[in-house]
Amino acid sequence: MRDLGKDVVGLEPTKDYAEFCQKRYGLAIVNGEIDHFTPPALYDHIRLHHVVEHLRDPIAHLRLASQWLKKEGTIFVSVPDFEQYCRVKTPGSIFHYGHIYNFDRDSFDYLVKSAGLKILERTSPTTAFLGIQDQEGSEQGKPALEWAIGEKIELYHMHKAGKLKEKSRMKRFFAKVSKAYKIHRMIKSHGNHLGIAKKVAIQLRESLQF
Repeated sequence: MRDLGKDVVGLEPTKDYAEFCQKRYGLAIVNGEIDHFTPPALYDHIRLHHVVEHLRDPIAHLRLASQWLKKEGTIFVSVPDFEQYCRVKTPGSIFHYGHIYNFDRDSFDYLVKSAGLKILERTSPTTAFLGIQDQEGSEQGKPALEWAIGEKIELYHMHKAGKLKEKSRMKRFFAKVSKAYKIHRMIKSHGNHLGIAKKVAIQLRESLQF
């Protein structure tokens, strides 16, 4: 059993999962929910990877988690990008039974600011490292709603009708399989990659009449 450090603390609501992490990885996992958790000390960093979309009150819970940070501490939050789901998933498969909320870039930003946090570094529309707002920012309260609701509804209806141009995840998977199979056939016919390169060079030279 590896000891990853006593300063690493995880919060897991399911008892079996908590015990598994404790025994398998030697982590200090607390079995409980965020509302009833009291941290032993303030943290440098908190990670919420695909957690917030499952919470009943994400703004309140994110604000609570921010109180567990040191002054210069950070929170990493990542939630599924609902808009991207519309572009890559097949109709009828974008809603997960365990997700209470769905976020796109605008609603993610609203969540962050409403919880008294600010984006330090964004790695995707709905994934970012967050820090605590300064005093001036915290006094502004919740941000104004300035969303292009019509465009969002139109995007969802286009997804529902199967009219979005981007390939679904399944189509992209089969495209990769097809490409790999073509490469396999070329290697089988002409040898290794060096042999394929020579074959292409000969065809190119012939086409240019060198």
